Amino acid sequence: MSNKNSSTTFKEILDFHEQTLGKSDAEKRNIAKSQNIDFDEYQRRILGKEKEMEFFIIMRATRSFKDIKPIDEELAQISGEKTPDYEVEFTDGYKMMVEVKHTDKEEYKISGGNLQKRIDYANAHNLPLRFAISIKGFWGLLTSDFIKNKNGKILVSDFGGKERNSWFDRELATCSYMFSKPLKIVSIYAKETTEGLGILFEPYGELISYELYCSDRLILKIEGNDISKIWYLFTFEAIQDRLANISQEITENGNLTTIVEDNNRYPLLLLPEYLFILAPIRHIQYSEKNSKDNIFITATEEDNAILSVEYIRAAMSDLCDLGVYITCFRDGYGYEFNDYRSKFWTKNRDEINKDYSKSLKP
Repeated sequence: MSNKNSSTTFKEILDFHEQTLGKSDAEKRNIAKSQNIDFDEYQRRILGKEKEMEFFIIMRATRSFKDIKPIDEELAQISGEKTPDYEVEFTDGYKMMVEVKHTDKEEYKISGGNLQKRIDYANAHNLPLRFAISIKGFWGLLTSDFIKNKNGKILVSDFGGKERNSWFDRELATCSYMFSKPLKIVSIYAKETTEGLGILFEPYGELISYELYCSDRLILKIEGNDISKIWYLFTFEAIQDRLANISQEITENGNLTTIVEDNNRYPLLLLPEYLFILAPIRHIQYSEKNSKDNIFITATEEDNAILSVEYIRAAMSDLCDLGVYITCFRDGYGYEFNDYRSKFWTKNRDEINKDYSKSLKP
């Protein structure tokens, strides 16, 4: 049973979180009890901070920002000011403040007074204010004026529509990828092997073969210690997660387990680019670390190049060249992949692949 303490401050929550980062839930519960911290309250309140870190990772990965400065939360707690979470500067020199919010409900709500105090803080620093809002995992970036006009009540439908109220695609220079033909991933694991790819999935063992199909045509195959292609596995985690939620068949045969995931019944697949950033993070197993803390651990590490959009775009370019039809959606407009690539991406595919080849060298 949790040790209730209604007077726990958010600073104490953050200090406890930093102290126990990566520890198991059981270890955290014991430490929380010894410090008179309600563990259930900690889990509830730290979620907002996790979403801040998630958006920070997304911002960093898009390569659209020159500088990202977290605003001192401790100072805000002392002063009582309603401060946004970040002050950011884009690569073109444009600056703004960003408040990050999240809800698992159908609608995000903020009171008029709370909203106005954050607007006043940004105005005092002569900067515009945007709200990065996650509603059930879907991200949008809205102006404070729009939220004010909506009386502080926001739905996912407000992110799109003809007005394209969300600035997410424009400000972060990102898009969503639509796959209109059925995809299938076949993964084979072995409990005992000397030819694995170094990726473990308990209780099935080590990955020894990975195949990606489009319309039942083999597009990509990775096996036999082919380390040079492993980065595809991480990049395509978002696709595999979505396919697994649609259809997954597991067949065990002695030492081997074959897992087939596909969307044959529902072939249309639309995935925001930020999911390709976040999905591999949630699957990483840091040595002896609690995977529930992966977002925090990744955010505190140095920038990881393989989580950048450049790697995602290199992988999408390869899929397109191998015959997978991809449509890119940005601000509500759809573009054929090659048209989108030439119109919006600053680096061409040869430059991206050259950078990747350099990163493989020891």
